[in-house]
Amino acid sequence: MTQVLRRALPSVDADQLAVAALRFLAADAVRSSASGAPGSPLGAAPMAWALWSRHLRHDPADPGWADRDRFVLSAEHGPALLRGLLHLFGYDLSSTAHRAPAPRERGHPSEPGRGLATAVGMALAERMTRARCPEVTDHRTYAILGACQPEESGSRSAALAARLGLGRLTVLWADDGTGLDGAEQLARFADRGWHVLAVPDGTDVDAIDRALSRAADAPQPSFVAVRAAADEDGDRHHLPSVPEQVRELCEALRHIGRAEHAVWRAEFDAFRKSFPERAAAFERARARGLPAGLADRLGARAHDHMPAPTDPGPVPHPRAPVLNRTRLRHLMFRCAR
Repeated sequence: MTQVLRRALPSVDADQLAVAALRFLAADAVRSSASGAPGSPLGAAPMAWALWSRHLRHDPADPGWADRDRFVLSAEHGPALLRGLLHLFGYDLSSTAHRAPAPRERGHPSEPGRGLATAVGMALAERMTRARCPEVTDHRTYAILGACQPEESGSRSAALAARLGLGRLTVLWADDGTGLDGAEQLARFADRGWHVLAVPDGTDVDAIDRALSRAADAPQPSFVAVRAAADEDGDRHHLPSVPEQVRELCEALRHIGRAEHAVWRAEFDAFRKSFPERAAAFERARARGLPAGLADRLGARAHDHMPAPTDPGPVPHPRAPVLNRTRLRHLMFRCAR
C-alpha cells in the first residue's frame, strides 16, 4: 500500500524539479567546499531521486530504525549528492551542513569495490537477521556505485552475493561511459549469477522506477546499469533555493516513512509479547551486546586448549578454539541458507 502511495505522489514536473534541486544542492556543495567535481552527483541525481522517492523505506525522524532499508552511495564525489538527499528529506542536518562535506568525505572513495562489498555485507546481515527473526525483518539493501566501483574486491563480493542468492540486494551502477562498456559490465554480472537490467536513459525517472520494481521481484541480487549523463534540459532550472513544491513532496514522503515505522513498531511490540527471549536477543544484537556469560565460557574453553608450558608450539588466540575461521564460515552459510 505504501509503495502505491509513494508512486502516486511524484509527477513528471515534480520529478524534474526534484532532480534539479538535487543537482543544485550537489553543485553548490562542491563549489562551497572547493573540493571534488560535480559530474557524478549531477549524473546520478535522477536514479537517486527515483530510489528515495519511490522505493527506499526510511524514517528521517529515526535514522536508526532497525528495519529501515539500507542505502550505500559509493560514487566519485558522492558525499555532495548524499548530503543533498539528506537535506531534502529532512534528516538532522543544519541548514548549511550540505554545503561543507567533512574532510574524510571529500574526493574519491579510498578503495574501488568497497561500496559493493559493504552493500553485500548489509544484505547478508539482513539474511541472517531474517533467519532468526522473520516476523520483524523485511528490509532491502540498495547501492549506487560509480563507474569505477564494481572492480577488484567488488568482484569477489558479487560472486558471494550470487552464491548466497541475496535477492534483497539491488545495485544501481552509474554508467558514465568512462569505464567498462555497459554491455560488458552487464555480461560480467550475469555470468556471476546476478539478475541484470539496463536503463539506456539515465534521466528517465519512470524507467529507473520500473527497473527497480523488476529487481525487487527477482530471486537473485540485481545489477541495474543506468546510463548516467547530466540532463541538458535540466540545466534550465537555475534554482536560487529548493522549490516549495519539492519541499512539500518530500514532507509527504517523510509522513509515509513515519507511518511505515509506526506499523513496524506495533509488529515488534507484538513480537516481544509472543517471543520475549527472541526479542531480547534481537535488541541485544542491535546494541552489539554479547550473551550473558559468553566471555566466561570463551575463557574456560580457551584455558582447556592452552598448550603446556614446555610446549614450544605457537600459543593460539584465546578465542581461536571457539571462533576459528572454519567455524565462522560454517555458521555463516548455515544462517544464510
